[in-house]
Amino acid sequence: MNSNNFDAKKTKILELFKEKKFSEVIDAGKKLVLEKKNDAQLIYLLVLASINLQKFLDAEAYLKSLLLFKQTDQLYFINGNIQKKLKRYGKAINSFEKAIELNPNFSEAYNNLGNTKMIINERDQAITCFKKAISLKADNFQALINLSKIYKEDNNYKDIIPVYEKIL
Repeated sequence: MNSNNFDAKKTKILELFKEKKFSEVIDAGKKLVLEKKNDAQLIYLLVLASINLQKFLDAEAYLKSLLLFKQTDQLYFINGNIQKKLKRYGKAINSFEKAIELNPNFSEAYNNLGNTKMIINERDQAITCFKKAISLKADNFQALINLSKIYKEDNNYKDIIPVYEKIL
């Protein structure tokens, strides 16, 4: 296929995505990706469309192929979220840690790592992650709420007050 035809088809898939026609994105994208297997943007659209349709196993498969030739903090972050949805907490932790390794200032990755640590009952590590997320981004309200929640569950009222004050 010539490049112009490929680009025209990819543009159509982008338009479908913007219109939130995720099933059509996947149908057209699966065919087009066979013609150019290493088109990162196209595979990324397949990942996002699959997530929007809550087809996490499909999203994982597309993301796995994308990570073979493109590795970014955002892709590992997305993979961590997919793994968390699939209740593969060890893999989620590994992905969030890889995202943080690539971008040590990734506040949201620390927050999601903390959430995953909380799920597997590693509460002290979760608290450390939430605090790190907040130190990197003072207005990370999700991390503040998560930290206040864990303090409340632990009846740690001394530490919860300053967190509530930051939230307010």
